[in-house]
Amino acid sequence: MTDTFRDRLQSALGASFQLGRELGGGGMSRVFLARDTGLDREVVVKVLSPELVQELSVERFGREIALAAALQHANIVPVLSAGVTGEGLPYYIMPFVEGA
Repeated sequence: MTDTFRDRLQSALGASFQLGRELGGGGMSRVFLARDTGLDREVVVKVLSPELVQELSVERFGREIALAAALQHANIVPVLSAGVTGEGLPYYIMPFVEGA
């Protein structure tokens, strides 16, 4: 990801979250460590890769977000927030779990 992409993602997150290092990603997404500035805690931001902006990928990633948000169990990390960048890339935010 380019610094320009990072800047646009940071802009979408606003002052509430400060992007940190990239943790990695999978076939569809990139994952970043971030700081929740309001609650002073580490979180993870998972965002659809810009290379996969085709409508089907955006729709599929949106379903992933909805499914993850619907899961409620003590052993499942919850979705804290979700949104879309200015360029239409969906993302969601979860607590950071060390070693996961």
